Amino acid sequence: KRTLTPLSNMTDTVEQINVGKLNTRLPENNGQLEIDRLSSAFNNMLERIEASFEKEQYIKEKMRRFVSDASHELRTPLTSIHGFVEVLLRGAAKNEKQLDSSLNSILMESERLTKLVNDLLMLTKLDQQVSAAMDKENINNIIKEIMPQLQILSGQRKIQLELGNDVLANINRDQIKQVIFNLVQNAVHHTDEIQGSITIW
Repeated sequence: KRTLTPLSNMTDTVEQINVGKLNTRLPENNGQLEIDRLSSAFNNMLERIEASFEKEQYIKEKMRRFVSDASHELRTPLTSIHGFVEVLLRGAAKNEKQLDSSLNSILMESERLTKLVNDLLMLTKLDQQVSAAMDKENINNIIKEIMPQLQILSGQRKIQLELGNDVLANINRDQIKQVIFNLVQNAVHHTDEIQGSITIW
Protein backbone atom coordinates (compact mmCIF):
# COMPACT_ATOMS: atom_id res chain seq x y z
CA LYS A 1 0.00 0.00 0.00
CA ARG A 2 2.84 2.37 0.85
CA THR A 3 4.25 1.90 -2.68
CA LEU A 4 1.07 1.63 -4.72
CA THR A 5 -0.78 4.64 -3.26
CA PRO A 6 1.80 7.22 -4.59
CA LEU A 7 1.80 5.43 -7.96
CA SER A 8 -2.00 5.54 -8.09
CA ASN A 9 -1.96 9.24 -7.22
CA MET A 10 0.62 9.87 -9.95
CA THR A 11 -1.55 8.04 -12.47
CA ASP A 12 -4.63 10.08 -11.51
CA THR A 13 -2.67 13.34 -11.78
CA VAL A 14 -1.10 12.51 -15.17
CA GLU A 15 -4.46 11.44 -16.62
CA GLN A 16 -5.92 14.88 -15.75
CA ILE A 17 -3.14 16.83 -17.46
CA ASN A 18 -4.22 18.53 -20.70
CA VAL A 19 -3.20 21.61 -22.72
CA GLY A 20 -4.57 23.92 -20.05
CA LYS A 21 -2.74 22.15 -17.23
CA LEU A 22 0.77 21.73 -18.59
CA ASN A 23 2.11 23.59 -15.54
CA THR A 24 0.98 20.73 -13.29
CA ARG A 25 3.83 19.02 -11.42
CA LEU A 26 3.98 15.81 -9.40
CA PRO A 27 5.18 15.79 -5.78
CA GLU A 28 8.78 14.64 -5.48
CA ASN A 29 8.87 14.05 -1.72
CA ASN A 30 6.99 10.77 -1.39
CA GLY A 31 9.64 9.32 0.87
CA GLN A 32 10.56 6.54 -1.57
CA LEU A 33 13.63 6.96 -3.73
CA GLU A 34 12.36 5.21 -6.87
CA ILE A 35 8.92 6.89 -6.70
CA ASP A 36 10.59 10.29 -6.25
CA ARG A 37 12.89 9.62 -9.23
CA LEU A 38 9.87 8.67 -11.33
CA SER A 39 8.05 11.86 -10.27
CA SER A 40 11.12 13.92 -11.12
CA ALA A 41 11.36 12.30 -14.58
CA PHE A 42 7.66 13.05 -15.22
CA ASN A 43 8.14 16.67 -14.10
CA ASN A 44 11.14 17.14 -16.39
CA MET A 45 9.11 15.76 -19.28
CA LEU A 46 6.18 18.08 -18.47
CA GLU A 47 8.55 21.08 -18.38
CA ARG A 48 9.86 20.20 -21.85
CA ILE A 49 6.32 19.71 -23.20
CA GLU A 50 5.19 23.03 -21.69
CA ALA A 51 8.18 24.86 -23.16
CA SER A 52 7.58 23.30 -26.58
CA PHE A 53 3.90 24.22 -26.48
CA GLU A 54 4.65 27.84 -25.50
CA LYS A 55 7.19 28.09 -28.33
CA GLU A 56 4.64 26.71 -30.79
CA GLN A 57 2.06 29.27 -29.61
CA TYR A 58 4.65 32.04 -29.98
CA ILE A 59 5.47 30.92 -33.54
CA LYS A 60 1.77 30.75 -34.47
CA GLU A 61 1.20 34.27 -33.14
CA LYS A 62 4.28 35.54 -35.00
CA MET A 63 3.03 33.97 -38.25
CA ARG A 64 -0.43 35.48 -37.74
CA ARG A 65 1.12 38.91 -37.29
CA PHE A 66 3.39 38.29 -40.28
CA VAL A 67 0.40 37.60 -42.56
CA SER A 68 -1.46 40.62 -41.18
CA ASP A 69 1.57 42.92 -41.58
CA ALA A 70 2.29 41.61 -45.07
CA SER A 71 -1.23 42.23 -46.37
CA HIS A 72 -1.38 45.68 -44.77
CA GLU A 73 2.09 46.89 -45.69
CA LEU A 74 2.00 45.70 -49.30
CA ARG A 75 -1.43 47.12 -50.07
CA THR A 76 -0.36 50.78 -50.12
CA PRO A 77 2.47 50.64 -52.71
CA LEU A 78 0.44 48.28 -54.90
CA THR A 79 -2.51 50.68 -54.77
CA SER A 80 -0.24 53.59 -55.68
CA ILE A 81 1.35 51.75 -58.62
CA HIS A 82 -2.08 50.69 -59.87
CA GLY A 83 -3.30 54.28 -59.60
CA PHE A 84 -0.37 55.74 -61.52
CA VAL A 85 -0.78 53.14 -64.29
CA GLU A 86 -4.46 54.14 -64.58
CA VAL A 87 -3.44 57.81 -64.80
CA LEU A 88 -1.01 56.99 -67.60
CA LEU A 89 -3.60 54.95 -69.48
CA ARG A 90 -6.06 57.84 -69.25
CA GLY A 91 -3.70 60.02 -71.26
CA ALA A 92 -1.09 61.36 -68.86
CA ALA A 93 1.57 59.53 -70.89
CA LYS A 94 1.15 62.16 -73.61
CA ASN A 95 2.17 64.89 -71.19
CA GLU A 96 5.93 64.71 -70.69
CA LYS A 97 5.83 66.29 -67.23
CA GLN A 98 3.01 64.04 -65.98
CA LEU A 99 4.67 61.01 -67.56
CA ASP A 100 7.97 61.77 -65.83
CA SER A 101 6.24 62.36 -62.47
CA SER A 102 4.19 59.16 -62.72
CA LEU A 103 7.13 56.99 -63.76
CA ASN A 104 9.30 58.38 -60.95
CA SER A 105 6.51 57.68 -58.46
CA ILE A 106 6.08 54.13 -59.79
CA LEU A 107 9.83 53.60 -59.49
CA MET A 108 9.83 54.93 -55.92
CA GLU A 109 6.89 52.71 -54.95
CA SER A 110 8.41 49.63 -56.59
CA GLU A 111 11.64 50.22 -54.65
CA ARG A 112 9.65 50.60 -51.44
CA LEU A 113 7.73 47.44 -52.32
CA THR A 114 10.98 45.55 -52.75
CA LYS A 115 12.24 46.75 -49.37
CA LEU A 116 8.95 45.83 -47.69
CA VAL A 117 9.13 42.33 -49.15
CA ASN A 118 12.72 41.95 -47.94
CA ASP A 119 11.75 43.15 -44.45
CA LEU A 120 8.76 40.81 -44.32
CA LEU A 121 10.90 37.88 -45.44
CA MET A 122 13.23 38.64 -42.56
CA LEU A 123 10.26 38.28 -40.21
CA THR A 124 9.96 34.65 -41.26
CA LYS A 125 13.14 34.12 -39.26
CA LEU A 126 11.01 33.95 -36.16
CA ASP A 127 13.82 34.50 -33.70
CA GLN A 128 14.77 37.85 -35.24
CA GLN A 129 13.36 41.36 -35.40
CA VAL A 130 13.82 43.62 -38.40
CA SER A 131 16.24 46.37 -37.50
CA ALA A 132 15.38 49.83 -38.74
CA ALA A 133 18.04 52.44 -39.52
CA MET A 134 17.17 55.72 -37.80
CA ASP A 135 18.25 59.09 -39.19
CA LYS A 136 17.43 62.71 -38.52
CA GLU A 137 14.82 63.63 -41.15
CA ASN A 138 12.55 66.54 -41.99
CA ILE A 139 9.02 65.07 -41.95
CA ASN A 140 7.71 67.98 -44.04
CA ASN A 141 10.07 67.03 -46.87
CA ILE A 142 8.96 63.41 -46.70
CA ILE A 143 5.29 64.40 -46.93
CA LYS A 144 5.98 66.61 -49.94
CA GLU A 145 7.96 63.81 -51.58
CA ILE A 146 5.07 61.36 -51.38
CA MET A 147 2.31 63.82 -52.27
CA PRO A 148 1.77 62.22 -55.74
CA GLN A 149 1.11 58.86 -54.07
CA LEU A 150 -1.17 60.48 -51.49
CA GLN A 151 -3.17 62.14 -54.26
CA ILE A 152 -3.57 58.75 -55.96
CA LEU A 153 -4.75 57.18 -52.69
CA SER A 154 -7.26 59.98 -52.06
CA GLY A 155 -8.93 59.56 -55.45
CA GLN A 156 -11.24 62.51 -56.22
CA ARG A 157 -11.04 63.82 -52.67
CA LYS A 158 -9.27 67.12 -52.18
CA ILE A 159 -5.95 66.76 -50.37
CA GLN A 160 -3.99 69.74 -49.18
CA LEU A 161 -0.97 70.53 -47.05
CA GLU A 162 -0.86 73.05 -44.22
CA LEU A 163 2.61 72.36 -42.93
CA GLY A 164 4.15 74.59 -40.32
CA ASN A 165 7.83 74.97 -39.55
CA ASP A 166 10.19 72.13 -40.39
CA VAL A 167 9.64 69.11 -38.16
CA LEU A 168 12.89 67.28 -37.50
CA ALA A 169 12.81 63.82 -35.95
CA ASN A 170 15.04 60.79 -35.56
CA ILE A 171 13.04 58.28 -37.64
CA ASN A 172 13.21 55.54 -40.23
CA ARG A 173 12.29 57.17 -43.55
CA ASP A 174 10.44 54.21 -45.06
CA GLN A 175 8.51 53.39 -41.92
CA ILE A 176 7.34 56.98 -41.39
CA LYS A 177 6.13 57.00 -45.00
CA GLN A 178 4.04 53.92 -44.22
CA VAL A 179 2.61 55.68 -41.15
CA ILE A 180 1.59 58.67 -43.29
CA PHE A 181 0.06 56.39 -45.93
CA ASN A 182 -1.92 54.56 -43.24
CA LEU A 183 -3.23 57.83 -41.77
CA VAL A 184 -4.31 59.07 -45.19
CA GLN A 185 -5.96 55.74 -45.99
CA ASN A 186 -7.92 55.97 -42.73
CA ALA A 187 -8.97 59.49 -43.65
CA VAL A 188 -10.05 58.26 -47.10
CA HIS A 189 -12.33 55.66 -45.51
CA HIS A 190 -14.08 58.38 -43.47
CA THR A 191 -14.55 61.10 -46.08
CA ASP A 192 -16.95 61.49 -48.96
CA GLU A 193 -15.62 60.01 -52.20
CA ILE A 194 -16.37 63.18 -54.21
CA GLN A 195 -16.75 66.07 -51.77
CA GLY A 196 -14.28 64.82 -49.16
CA SER A 197 -11.30 66.93 -48.14
CA ILE A 198 -8.16 65.74 -46.37
CA THR A 199 -5.73 68.17 -44.78
CA ILE A 200 -2.24 67.28 -43.58
CA TRP A 201 -0.89 69.76 -41.07
